[in-house]
Amino acid sequence: MAAAEAPLPAPRPPPPKHEPAQWHAFLDGPGLEVFSALHAAQRPEGASVGLPADMRAELWPRLCSVDSYRKAYSSRVWLRAREGVGLDKSVINKIEKDVHRAFPSHPFFQDKRGQDSLLHVLVATAAFDPKLAYTQGMGFVAGMFLLHGVSEEETFWCMVALSHDDKWAMRGVWAPELDDSGIWSEKLRGVWDLLRKISPSFAAWSEAADAQAVDMLFLSFVPSFFCNRLPLLEAARVVDAFLIVGWSAFDSLLVTLMIRAWRVLNPAELDSAAPTGQPIPLLLPLMCDACRDAPAAVARDAWWVLLHPDLATPPTADARKSLKALADAYEII
Repeated sequence: MAAAEAPLPAPRPPPPKHEPAQWHAFLDGPGLEVFSALHAAQRPEGASVGLPADMRAELWPRLCSVDSYRKAYSSRVWLRAREGVGLDKSVINKIEKDVHRAFPSHPFFQDKRGQDSLLHVLVATAAFDPKLAYTQGMGFVAGMFLLHGVSEEETFWCMVALSHDDKWAMRGVWAPELDDSGIWSEKLRGVWDLLRKISPSFAAWSEAADAQAVDMLFLSFVPSFFCNRLPLLEAARVVDAFLIVGWSAFDSLLVTLMIRAWRVLNPAELDSAAPTGQPIPLLLPLMCDACRDAPAAVARDAWWVLLHPDLATPPTADARKSLKALADAYEII
């Protein structure tokens, strides 16, 4: 199917920037429709697509249904969890050692108050679910919420929602050993399915060279919501997308990064020209470079894949002209 034959969902305009009630109603719509509308509303100067930056402090907890969690639990839950009541001291020590690793160059976390806020949230999250406790990657996720003005308590409930709500089910990713429902395998299968559709040659090479390669690349990006790799602006857009549409946002972004790296190694995408060597040491540095050097291009291609889940042709090479035509028509790029 040609790229131009797969139209975007008809976008409806997002509400005015400072109309919280209207934003709440808007976000109740189907995830892909909402995300498509955010793309269609991108400003001509090329500003970042996503939720309004100064409204994330309100909209992210809204998307995580924080009020529902507050109503379901006693108000004392947060206060007790914040103090680490019942939590093994070794877990608290581990969190204390890791707090400074989340966004170490950001002024907010160079200040003791920022580090203390993150410590409170991570300790509370671990105390709420002692079996999950704390794993690396969680600090970046909680840190993103705090950096965007979400309160400590609301960030805690967002972490609870991300862990336990079926839409995100991050508990099975942050701690696969606790996954009794097959979430880990299901999420990896989603990545593989999309990868085989977009680039069968890459999928075949990866499986032949190292069947666990995608698993390891998944672990390098997904537990932190890509926040440990992308610039802050683009990382916030990833959080927007994941909260709105769920796992298809991560699938499209991870696959886009892998395909970009693959095309550096093998521009012709021919099985006969497949590179020699193991996928992880070959691909991971290139994927990290793309996050650092071309985040806008990565996001553009990833969101294209997200909005066209049945399209087997990625927005590269011959698809560029069609992409440009659609972009002009919808003003999405």
